[in-house]
Amino acid sequence: MIDFINKILEVFAAELSENYKPEQGRYDGWLEAQDLIFADTPVDRRSAARISHEFIKRMLGEADEDKWQKAGELRDLYDCHSCVNHIAQVYVKGIMTAAEPGIFGNKNILNAEEAGEIIMRMKYPDMRVNLLREPEYSSKAYSKDSEKTHMPKAEISGQEAPKSGASEETAARAIKLTDIKDVRKILEANPSAILIDVRSRGEYEEKHLDEAVNYPMAEIVNCFENTSVTDSNKLWEIQKDAIILLYCEKGYQSEIAANCLTEAGYGNVYFFGL
Repeated sequence: MIDFINKILEVFAAELSENYKPEQGRYDGWLEAQDLIFADTPVDRRSAARISHEFIKRMLGEADEDKWQKAGELRDLYDCHSCVNHIAQVYVKGIMTAAEPGIFGNKNILNAEEAGEIIMRMKYPDMRVNLLREPEYSSKAYSKDSEKTHMPKAEISGQEAPKSGASEETAARAIKLTDIKDVRKILEANPSAILIDVRSRGEYEEKHLDEAVNYPMAEIVNCFENTSVTDSNKLWEIQKDAIILLYCEKGYQSEIAANCLTEAGYGNVYFFGL
C-alpha cells in the first residue's frame, strides 16, 4: 500500500506542496485512515481504484465521466458496493483495465509494473485506454441478477409503471425514467412513494424537489456494504416493497444507488436525472 502511495507522491511532486506526506492525503480526502494503518499490506485493485479516483478528482480537479455504462460489462462491478463508483470511473477513463475479460479483479494484488502503469495513466491522459471511442455500451448495467431472467416491471397501485417509451429497465429491477412526467405520475398515484435526492448535503440544501429526502449516494452504498454500522440508519426503516425514486443531477449517482438498493432486495426502484 505505502509503495503505491509513495509512487503517486513521487510522480505528482510538481502538483503537490513541498514535502507532501501521506498523512496529508488523509486530510485532503484521497486517502482513508485504513490506508495508513495498513500501510505495509499489499495494495489490491479495488483500493488502487479508490485511491486513484479520489486523487485525480480531489487533487487534480478531474471531473467524473458521465458516460460510465461501459463499466457495466464488468461482472464483479457490484461485488463491493462502496467501490462501484471508483471502479467504474477509473475503468471508463482508461486508468485501470480489466484483470481478465469481463472481470475487474477487485481483490487481486497489484504488482509493481501494473501500479506504475496506473500512475502514469493518472498523470498522462494520452496514455489511457479510451474505451469510450468504441460504440456505447448498453445502458443495462450489470447486477448479480442480470444473467437471470428479468422480473416484470413492478406494478404501481394496480397499474403497470408508465409505458411512455421514456423509461428503460436497468440492473435487476431498477427502472430509468427519462421523462419527469412519468416521475409525477408515479408520485401522484402513490402518495407513500419515497423520493430520495442522492446528491450531496450542500446541493440538496441549495435546491431540491418538493418532498424529497436526502441520502447521498455514498451514504447509501456504504450503508449496505457495512451492515455492522447501519442499525441506526433510517434507510433500514424503508420496507423492501416500498416504491422508491432516486434522483441526482444527471442520473449517474442515482443509477449507482438504485443498483445498490435492488441488490439489497428492494423491488420497486426508479432513478432519474434532473
